[in-house]
Amino acid sequence: MIDAEHFRSLLEDERDRILRQMESRRAEIASIEATLRDLHVDDQNPEGASTLFEISQETSLLAHQTELLGEINEALARITDGTYGNCLECRQPIPQDRLEARPWTGYCIDHAIRHRPRTPQH
Repeated sequence: MIDAEHFRSLLEDERDRILRQMESRRAEIASIEATLRDLHVDDQNPEGASTLFEISQETSLLAHQTELLGEINEALARITDGTYGNCLECRQPIPQDRLEARPWTGYCIDHAIRHRPRTPQH
């Protein structure tokens, strides 16, 4: 039997941590963008290219955190509706150690591979 309150606490703590990081990341992006505007830097000079890369990197991390936040909120909803801890595909219980490692997961190991976000190849 899954200890739903234990996992609710883990998920809420992780959600709060991510929200703080997202707020900090948004402030960092705004600061970098303000620097770009103030210095009239563009992508044609080395400092501009470096700064634009930094914005791109921060924006990418923010997008990842936004996605993770959505997964956490979905997991919290599954706790509320009583479906937490069962694979969304096969409906079988997700092993406890997997839930401890990734409490937001909705899939057992066998089905997680099919639902893993695709990352662009470099």
